[in-house]
Amino acid sequence: MTFLISLVALLLTIAFPFSALAQPRPPIRVGLLLPSTGPLTVQGTDTTRGAELYFSKVGNRAGGREIQLLKEDTEAKADVGLTKVKKLVERDRVDFVIGPVNSAVALAIRDYIHQQGVPMIVPVAFSRDLTAPERASPSIFRLVETTDQSNYPMGGWVIKNTKYRKVIAMAMPLVMLPMMPTKPWSVPQTKRFSRSMPTAAVLVDQKRRR
Repeated sequence: MTFLISLVALLLTIAFPFSALAQPRPPIRVGLLLPSTGPLTVQGTDTTRGAELYFSKVGNRAGGREIQLLKEDTEAKADVGLTKVKKLVERDRVDFVIGPVNSAVALAIRDYIHQQGVPMIVPVAFSRDLTAPERASPSIFRLVETTDQSNYPMGGWVIKNTKYRKVIAMAMPLVMLPMMPTKPWSVPQTKRFSRSMPTAAVLVDQKRRR
């Protein structure tokens, strides 16, 4: 969260330098695209409180301009998130977007954010597809690792530090939310692990879907 707020502060300072202090300027509008209802309420609430805490500590100002936070509830749903981000960008005219906290919403709004060129800082959304090299966008910043990054080194570690050579990596194609993309987050994790440890077998439970 500290890194998230520091990145926001840096972007605000670059975009709105202190040289403009002498002239009254419109407020900087930051859209919080986070779930305040639904299964990911805790993550959305914590991120919202962290942003509010930091901005209050700096007097809700940057570059001599007032900072306004505009909140929209994604409900942790992809279709709702897309509708809400369009409202923030087109009607509210936000300068930055903070969010979302889940991959379903992040992937649903990725192309729109890229086309609009509005900076978006993603605090929690693990899908690799969001910022894969072929999908990289100058408008999207992520603060968390991808689904596969943390698991790839584990296979090598097992080989180097243990006697085990036959490992079963189990996962279910977890579809946490409506309209989740076709690549569940748990499958790339297990595949990356097995790639770094070729003797590992990957089993995916196709029955347990949420």
